[in-house]
Amino acid sequence: MRILKVVGRPAESWLVARTWLFLLVVRGSLAVTSFRRVRTFFERWNEPRRPPRGVLSREELAWAVRTAGRYVPSSKPCLTQALVLDSYLRRRGISSRVAIGVTRARGESLEAHAWVESEGEVLLGGEDLERYTELRSSEADALFR
Repeated sequence: MRILKVVGRPAESWLVARTWLFLLVVRGSLAVTSFRRVRTFFERWNEPRRPPRGVLSREELAWAVRTAGRYVPSSKPCLTQALVLDSYLRRRGISSRVAIGVTRARGESLEAHAWVESEGEVLLGGEDLERYTELRSSEADALFR
């Protein structure tokens, strides 16, 4: 499988492969149900669990999501990746949040973007954030129905 060849060490390969599968599940879920339902599921599922084997930093988890995300077709890659990274962090007891913002250039359609923040730092999706106006949770639900 080509995805396993993008990284050198076996532990990294396993993390990226597992993340790729997780991204596919989330992407499929977003395709068949509303964002609100997917988010509600993750809020319940993301309760911290016993510590996973091996300690991974926030940055390593973000790297795995970005790397695996290159191999997942998606019309909303930022949202899919943000939900997966947020889940990884929360299940490890690390506080994080998915933020969603929108922008509209004159004469163009509405454009949305999702990113993940943890401990005051943007870990994923931090490109050009000044362009976006962040939505409240209820507004994001309405946008992604």
